[in-house]
Amino acid sequence: MPNITPTTTFVLRGRTYRFVADQYDQEHVDENKSGARAIIYRVEDVQTRDQYALKCFKDEFMQSYTASSFDFMQQQLADIPALQWIRQRVRINTD
Repeated sequence: MPNITPTTTFVLRGRTYRFVADQYDQEHVDENKSGARAIIYRVEDVQTRDQYALKCFKDEFMQSYTASSFDFMQQQLADIPALQWIRQRVRINTD
């Protein structure tokens, strides 16, 4: 996701979110590039200030990995009581 700044916002399910600034460099967003398949950004609900993780998969994993694993988690694992939080996950396609 190029050109993201701490002032960048997006709307999801009627809620507005913004990218959280890095605590050491306020001009850049807080991101974790340690994963091989994705970059994880910290985002914040503008109204409630609740923070969430936004996981953006790299192009080579977008179709094969994400679709099958996301569907599996939503359909199979969400019925396990300790994994109820999986139902709150949202998959966004940019196609």
